[in-house]
Amino acid sequence: MEPWTLIRYKTIDSTNTALKEMSYAPHGTMVCSEVQTGGRGRLGRTFVSQEGGLYLSLLLKRQEPLDRLLHLTPMVAVAVRRAITDLYPLQVDIKWINDLQVCGKKVCGILTEVAPQGGVIIGIGINCTTAAFPPELQTIAGSLGEFCDTVDREQLLHRLIVRLKELDTALFPEKKQWLQEYKNACITLKKEVLVISPTGQEEAFAEDLGENGEIIVRFPDGTRKSISMGEVSLRPIQERK
Repeated sequence: MEPWTLIRYKTIDSTNTALKEMSYAPHGTMVCSEVQTGGRGRLGRTFVSQEGGLYLSLLLKRQEPLDRLLHLTPMVAVAVRRAITDLYPLQVDIKWINDLQVCGKKVCGILTEVAPQGGVIIGIGINCTTAAFPPELQTIAGSLGEFCDTVDREQLLHRLIVRLKELDTALFPEKKQWLQEYKNACITLKKEVLVISPTGQEEAFAEDLGENGEIIVRFPDGTRKSISMGEVSLRPIQERK
């Protein structure tokens, strides 16, 4: 097995985009940057990627068809959560499907995309010591440095790579155990949510997770639906007074 390769930048448009353009990159190629000028999130959203973050993309040239890799994003969330808690005594929660939170603030986002080289590209953005966010994000985004005395970005990068290598090995043999860990940390479950799709919004109750990390919601009329990450967004409904 070839060793994984890490390519570093100070500033880049997007680590995912850069990795897509490396047509002959082998399995395990990683691109890391201290700043992204064009960071992206799910459903075409912008991912704010200021100085003080850890922005990493990884190419996994898996041979399995994409429909067998639907559980990858939840397992990446578990890998990142493990890397953070290896180093810092924090309660790290997972908001379905790809956000990690501490004390209700988003500290990490994950974006999984199809790789032109074959396989998938995993993009991970962790707010380590980001000092300021745009006004519209100040109440919902945070950084690890808000909750820890010190955050060592290089040390966290090392632990993240270790955990991602574990994921690559465990992707199928330990799928059930990893998804159970995801479920245990998922704060979206057992709550009322808004199911937001291109056709509108509906209230529902987040009941459970499926075998690949998809979420199963129950609507007021009793019908149930299994929702994958590519279809919709979920937003918790605030408790009504």
